[in-house]
Amino acid sequence: MSHRFSIPPRTLPRRGRAPSKPGAPTGQVQSLTRGLSILEALARSGSGLTLTDVAHRVQLPTSTTHRLLATLEKMGYVHQAGDLGLWFIGLQAFAVGTTFLANRRRAKPPTSRSSTAPRRCSSRRCSATK
Repeated sequence: MSHRFSIPPRTLPRRGRAPSKPGAPTGQVQSLTRGLSILEALARSGSGLTLTDVAHRVQLPTSTTHRLLATLEKMGYVHQAGDLGLWFIGLQAFAVGTTFLANRRRAKPPTSRSSTAPRRCSSRRCSATK
């Protein structure tokens, strides 16, 4: 049954956030990407960073950086110390890294069949034994 009068589709206002900027990575969670960028910046610093320094390095507003640092601090991934309020990598980040290294050692696949054979080593070279 066809209608005599066509009703134009109703345009509803878009709900939620506006689409990301052109050229922005798709398929990523923005807050997670930002939090990991903060961890990377702190890891590269070695001597701790002020809130302003962190915000500058990750190119985020100071208020956003502060909220992300507060969340990371509650979860143990960063901590704040010193008279200047410097931020550092926290114990939980270390724990995650240690777990990664342990799993990597256990899951390292052999490179070839001969690599599973016992090896006889001298000071100059190693060779597979049969």
